[in-house]
Amino acid sequence: MISIAICDDEAVFAEALHALVDAGMKEILYGENSMDERELSYEITVFTNPLMMIDALKTKRFDLAFLDLLMNKESGFGVAQEIRRMRLNTEIAIVTSYGEARNDAFQYRPIGYVDKPATIEDVTRLLRLYIDFYSDCKRYIYVGSEERRIAVNDVTYIEVRGRSIKIEMSIEGRKNEINTTGTISEYEEKLKSSGFVRCYRSILVNPHHIKAYNVVSKEFSMSTGTRLPVSRSYAVQAVTAYNRAKNGDGRL
Repeated sequence: MISIAICDDEAVFAEALHALVDAGMKEILYGENSMDERELSYEITVFTNPLMMIDALKTKRFDLAFLDLLMNKESGFGVAQEIRRMRLNTEIAIVTSYGEARNDAFQYRPIGYVDKPATIEDVTRLLRLYIDFYSDCKRYIYVGSEERRIAVNDVTYIEVRGRSIKIEMSIEGRKNEINTTGTISEYEEKLKSSGFVRCYRSILVNPHHIKAYNVVSKEFSMSTGTRLPVSRSYAVQAVTAYNRAKNGDGRL
């Protein structure tokens, strides 16, 4: 499921963009040049009050957000700032009729810009860019004898004890766990291209879910509230990965 947010305090423009995004996604999934993976699905949430979107970010996961830059109660800059401050795995697309504002928005690392009023060509192009290069819709791992598919971005850490494996996930702000079997090496191989690193001999951690590193207790505080030990053997690589994720590098 790709969750898309649209934020524009002018309802007419918000609904027009909603229609374009919906049409663009249908073209990508079911049109003449559709993608092969038809199992993809999507949902679109429209906000005409940017403060309500900021509040929703606390509990709702959005994969892609179309943000109008100039709004009354809170600018798109403010929403983008909150997305980056909360270190969410949300990509940003800027919607603006003011070309000069693009330079100011660059600091929030948008994946692209849509001129206002938007066109179906521009919106569809940006959606394809997101799906091809930024989304996690193709980035899954399969676990257990039933080959359960889980999104890599949802995984906070994986801990192995013998042949028993615990996979902790954060889904829309809620902690979930899966218990399965395997080895740490197997999962390290599966996730080596997704930025996961060991912080302990038996623990693989997702740097994008690390909220803080305690240099005294040598622990990571995770987005779920879980605390993970960081051993001396893996401290350098684990803390480096955390700092890169914190600064916006090493994208999953």
